[in-house]
Amino acid sequence: MKNTRNNIGNWNVVNVNSDLPRGTREYFREKDIKMSKDADYGFAIWNRESQGTLNNMINLLNDNKKVCLFINQENMFYKLNTLRDLENIIISSNSKKLIVLYKKLIIKHSKVVRPSDNHALMTL
Repeated sequence: MKNTRNNIGNWNVVNVNSDLPRGTREYFREKDIKMSKDADYGFAIWNRESQGTLNNMINLLNDNKKVCLFINQENMFYKLNTLRDLENIIISSNSKKLIVLYKKLIIKHSKVVRPSDNHALMTL
């Protein structure tokens, strides 16, 4: 078994196998989806740039799971209960690049986002 990075709590480790090429975005996406399905809640450390971390938060929130978010640059914790909470953080960043990335990911997730959800960022 390969060592798990960032396991300072010595938590139980679940290995997720994938037939996709190791190290590719698709490889990590497959593993991340499994991780978010198995999780009861999420803890994310984010630099406001990582597409993978943003995608993981969307996965969790779409599954009605809460996320505790730590943003490096702000040295702040945020409690996210819904996609709206995440959107508020993205809006407050005033980052066009981040808004575009979020919109791209939400469109990819559109199959799981309920049609009644009115995402504020989609109108920006």
